[in-house]
Amino acid sequence: MYILKALVEAGRACFFKIEFEGIGMVGLCSKMYYVISDKKDKDGNIKVKYSCKGMQHNNNTNILNFEEYKRVLFSSQYNTCTNKGFRFINKEIVTYETSKIGLTPIYVKGVVMDDGIHIRPLDI
Repeated sequence: MYILKALVEAGRACFFKIEFEGIGMVGLCSKMYYVISDKKDKDGNIKVKYSCKGMQHNNNTNILNFEEYKRVLFSSQYNTCTNKGFRFINKEIVTYETSKIGLTPIYVKGVVMDDGIHIRPLDI
């Protein structure tokens, strides 16, 4: 508590670092978003930042793009993803592959308005 008070008095509290700047963003929920920038990396590709909780990036590159996030948001249809890995079952290491819901337009922490963009609190 005293450290925070000292930072406030010194004028250094509550500063946030800009993590990423972009020209477009689709946010399906807090850990499911895609941001596109107008800047390019050293290879000439457009810079992007995205998060897809519960989905493996390497196995789902075909659905992890800006247009797919927009499609899911505005069409109200989910898509499926594939996760692969290893499990230890009955003293053996086995591989698994599972399909599950990937990107989904369902947001359970608020009521999504008719425009598909704005939300209001739940009536609890």
